[in-house]
Amino acid sequence: PYGDNTIIVLASDHLAMRNSAIELLKKGRRRDLFLIVDPAKKIHRKVDVVGSTLDVGVTLLPFLGFKGEIGLGRDLLDPKESLKDRLFIQNHLLQWKPMIESFWNFPRIRSYLRIDIDKEQIHIDDRTFKIPILIELNPALETVLKFEFYGYKSWKSLFQQARELGKNRYFLMVDYCKNFSGFVKGLGNNGFCLLAGRGRSYTKIGRLEKNISYSVSEIRKLLRLPPVFQAYRVAHAGGGVGHDTYTDSIDALNENYRKGFKYFEIDFSFTEDGIPVCLHDWKRSFKKDFGFETTHRLTLKEFNSLVGTRAKYKICTIYSLANWMKEHPGAYIITDVKDNNIKALKILLKVLPDAKNRVIPQIYDPANFKKVKGMGFKQVIWTLYRYRGSNRDVLRWVKKFYGPIAITMPRERANTGLALELKTLGIPTYVHTINSPSEAKKYMNQYGVTEIYTDFLPPGD
Repeated sequence: PYGDNTIIVLASDHLAMRNSAIELLKKGRRRDLFLIVDPAKKIHRKVDVVGSTLDVGVTLLPFLGFKGEIGLGRDLLDPKESLKDRLFIQNHLLQWKPMIESFWNFPRIRSYLRIDIDKEQIHIDDRTFKIPILIELNPALETVLKFEFYGYKSWKSLFQQARELGKNRYFLMVDYCKNFSGFVKGLGNNGFCLLAGRGRSYTKIGRLEKNISYSVSEIRKLLRLPPVFQAYRVAHAGGGVGHDTYTDSIDALNENYRKGFKYFEIDFSFTEDGIPVCLHDWKRSFKKDFGFETTHRLTLKEFNSLVGTRAKYKICTIYSLANWMKEHPGAYIITDVKDNNIKALKILLKVLPDAKNRVIPQIYDPANFKKVKGMGFKQVIWTLYRYRGSNRDVLRWVKKFYGPIAITMPRERANTGLALELKTLGIPTYVHTINSPSEAKKYMNQYGVTEIYTDFLPPGD
């Protein structure tokens, strides 16, 4: 009886997933189905245009007596809608993915958290939520928000949910004080109370007498969160200078410090007399810098002489680098030592200023992590360009690490999605070496990489 007033839509949400017939299906022309059956239309027609599931809703609207836009969707039956627009949207969806997902994701605390007991709200930066609320956090301050849903058979109070969190889960909970009475005395039954802690270990329990705000640093202190790696963009080999790369020179450091870099990756090689100098290698790199080949390592004195007479740039040694660091207290050095990493790090600790805080060693073998941390370095980067283990091996190792740690990887490893898996553990990641703005956006937006090593892209680009 309702057929004359009913619009029927048949639409598949994706192509067939892997099954026993998948190889056979690949041989044909595979398309998603989108079929509209309207009893008012007596003549059927086939519309052969490029579209996606985004376009289903807005294409259906005119059949219901409406006209309008729905998000990124376009009316596939409207001749005014251009193929160029639809292709532009399709080609940029992956780039827009993080922004689109942010509409559904819980927020990361970037600046502050404010509790407004008057309006019964909690503000996480520019987003607002109702209280009572339970906020789970990881060391990167990414959140999962939980609320009470009364009436469900499986209903649990926020306190019960907090008690069931894993022993390593950090949380903040704001609830009515009366709901704390079963385990904390003296809070009263009126108003709101705050509970903060990790697992079943609590760092703060108390009444909220007024509205209160916490900065990021105050939240970290309140929850006793471990320090996290501060991921800034890295100037590869000191950064490019002019059109040149891999100079590892004072000239490159000066130019890229002016551009806003804080982190400078420097290659180190040993001289014949055992002193680290800023040189990628004694073969091709040496020839590029000085214009001739050498069959052996030079002494420090010989190296300095060549820098003064044959080099286009002032290539640094650990002593000139130490002087430069004293003049640029905001700069940090990331090491790339080609042989005998531990020996070089011991020397750098003695020579470079405030090296435990301002030198960030790169390790190549995860088994060396404890040894390097034991030397006192605050931050460490594990670089994967020499590592042959699987992504699963990487994830197993990082769970054994402690303190501020980051992972850097070549493009091939980043393309596997490893950075997204490390992101769930709160571990920042880098990819190297990236000199295209579009490529930087691709890895940071699509593959979840935190930052990049680069020769020419200054911070903020």
